[in-house]
Amino acid sequence: MTKRRWWLMVAVLAMEMCLSVATSAGDLAMPGTFNRRVEDVLPVITLLWSVVVIVAAGDLLRSVGKTRDTLHHWAEAMAADEATTQDWLWESDTQMRLTYSNAGSFELLGYAPEEVVGVSLVDLMAAEDRCMYLELQSTATRAGATSWTKREARWMHRSGHTVVLEGSALPIRDLRGNVVGFRGTRSRVTESVLSGRLAAAARTRVAEVIEHASLDVAFQPIVNVATGRLAGVEALARFRDGRGPEEWFRDAHAAALALELDGFAFAAALDAARRLHPTCYVSINASPALVLAMPLAHLVATSGLPASRVVIEITEQARVDDYAALNAALAPLRAAGTRIAVDDTGAGYASLSHVLQLRPDIIKIDRSLITRVETDAARRSLMTSLVLLALDLGAEVTGEGVETSLELHTLATLGVDYGQGYLLGKPTLDHEEWSRWPHRRWEMSTPIHDARVR
Repeated sequence: MTKRRWWLMVAVLAMEMCLSVATSAGDLAMPGTFNRRVEDVLPVITLLWSVVVIVAAGDLLRSVGKTRDTLHHWAEAMAADEATTQDWLWESDTQMRLTYSNAGSFELLGYAPEEVVGVSLVDLMAAEDRCMYLELQSTATRAGATSWTKREARWMHRSGHTVVLEGSALPIRDLRGNVVGFRGTRSRVTESVLSGRLAAAARTRVAEVIEHASLDVAFQPIVNVATGRLAGVEALARFRDGRGPEEWFRDAHAAALALELDGFAFAAALDAARRLHPTCYVSINASPALVLAMPLAHLVATSGLPASRVVIEITEQARVDDYAALNAALAPLRAAGTRIAVDDTGAGYASLSHVLQLRPDIIKIDRSLITRVETDAARRSLMTSLVLLALDLGAEVTGEGVETSLELHTLATLGVDYGQGYLLGKPTLDHEEWSRWPHRRWEMSTPIHDARVR
């Protein structure tokens, strides 16, 4: 009702009160005369009251109409939301039991709305995230509780797999301000968002490793199969959280820090190699991208190691788009006396093209070709071809991943120069063991059938 109409009602009430007072006084003074005057005024008051009632009724009808229109608008808006959104819209009681769900529950979790109504939200979640939502529910029912926004949690899809959903919710209150339930929405966290977050987390981890130098270097012996003597070692990165190098370098690629981690590991290997006996070389992995991006010749020259004791391993599995540029980057290293090895030969997509393009000093044959070489004629033929190719290139051949004496004996008979693998020695961080290797003689002549080592 408008302010003006309120004043009209107040005026009529005031007149009625004045009339009532006057009537009481008039009855005492001049009963007959005053009653006639009241009878003259009464129709006017009645008319004014009628006007007030009509105006109030009109206001009431208009208010009801507006309320009905508003409710209809809200209903239409909710229906439109349900029909057009892929989000899960829901309501629950204070115990998190669903009292309403739209079709989003089916889109995201595989459950029809009628299947989840009456079910606790917590029961639909992955076990590892239930405590978080129980805490939210407990906190949100307290006095003064507010909404929570963009909280991620893992939910169990009807098929059994985990779905990551992002949700917001707010308490529903009664007229007294008490929380009587919750209303919220949930949506799928997209793969791109998850990938971005994983990349950000990986970037933080990798950056911390580089900043705090939290990387160790293990060495694995490389043995001359003819003499049984140590020829060199391969440097292998070891991370202090126990995860393997493959996981760390995968993180580094995802975080666009692959070059930084590769370069840091290369420098760490050079530094650790200064503790080795001066008669053995150190073989260090380097990606083609690192060779192209960093002045490795300068790093080797300033490491304190003779360049002739450094071998740079370039994996055959890494894609090379420009061999001319890669060979140009390797030229200063070769000129200084550093040797080049092609790692994982036989395992990658480039096959022998990698070897022919790079013309390495050492060809390292992948473990996949070493396994069962003593019984597989095709593997022996391929091994012989690689040995002959190495002879034409003036290169040496190293067999990687040797695990049995039979494998080692077969490699020796096929003309392979060096062996590397668990049979000869596992990668180790033990400095004392490094110091014993140059004085050790490995037995190469007698094959042992049960010598597989893990």
